[in-house]
Amino acid sequence: DHINACAMGTIAGDVAESKGIVEVLPKAPVVAYKGAIGDAGSATGLLEFISSIAAMRSGSIAPTTNCKTVDAACSVNVITGGPKPRTSDSFIKLSNTPDGRCAGLLTRVD
Repeated sequence: DHINACAMGTIAGDVAESKGIVEVLPKAPVVAYKGAIGDAGSATGLLEFISSIAAMRSGSIAPTTNCKTVDAACSVNVITGGPKPRTSDSFIKLSNTPDGRCAGLLTRVD
């Protein structure tokens, strides 16, 4: 249904993450919630994961907060403006750290 990106807010990190997304799932809708909930350190990935589960259960994926334009170097399909209706039963949550630790979690929500 969507990819919940880590989107750390660094040029190098966001460009690298977007290139990976486009390489594997080029048309997937992408959201990033740090602009809405902030960076809570180690808990951020969990909070963003919970946000996507809640959105999937409600049937509507909230857009990325405060995203007016997407950097040309990040050619992902960012959900902006308004919510996106849920269209399938799964989503991917991506997380990474400045130290190079990365994780992706594919989750099915009935």
